[in-house]
Amino acid sequence: MRFKFKKIVIVSSLLAVTSLYSGENFEPIKIDAELASDFLLKTLGGELKKQVTTGNLVNAVDFCSQQALNITEQVNEKLKKEGKNVRLRRVSIKNRSSINKPTSEEAKILLMLEKTPSSVITKVEDKSETYKYYQPIKIANEMCLKCHGTVEDISPEVRKKIHEIYPQDLATGYKIGDLRGAVIVTITKNSESK
Repeated sequence: MRFKFKKIVIVSSLLAVTSLYSGENFEPIKIDAELASDFLLKTLGGELKKQVTTGNLVNAVDFCSQQALNITEQVNEKLKKEGKNVRLRRVSIKNRSSINKPTSEEAKILLMLEKTPSSVITKVEDKSETYKYYQPIKIANEMCLKCHGTVEDISPEVRKKIHEIYPQDLATGYKIGDLRGAVIVTITKNSESK
């Protein structure tokens, strides 16, 4: 499914989240999207941390390949049961799995996120009440580099496991602070909420 964007709003903590074009208030969308993306990142991060501390990095690579998508779907189902009209997914230009490959429009936003630390909201052109919120995912610490860093950062065992599972892997060569990708929260506003 291809979306075209009517508007792009860069979300800044210093500015009200309002479109310069129409005066539309994006604050409620931002709040819902931040809660959803934070929930996903904390859930995934917590599970990954358990794998790293109870096993080793090779096991963590196995875990990510087998469970990251399942956990994302579980979060989506939980939010749906709570009545949230949101759908989450993770994307990266340098994706490890083709499932996380962005559309061309999403890739343009990811390139923009490399230059700004802020989140971005887009309004989907063909769907008047549908928005996409992009929460940047950054390489935060040394632990991230053990699977996503340079050849010097990643042990031979982990490199071998990554190559076995992801022969087309693009998700290495990062430094701390680099943009790894984004969580995209697609939000459809209820018509009653107008």
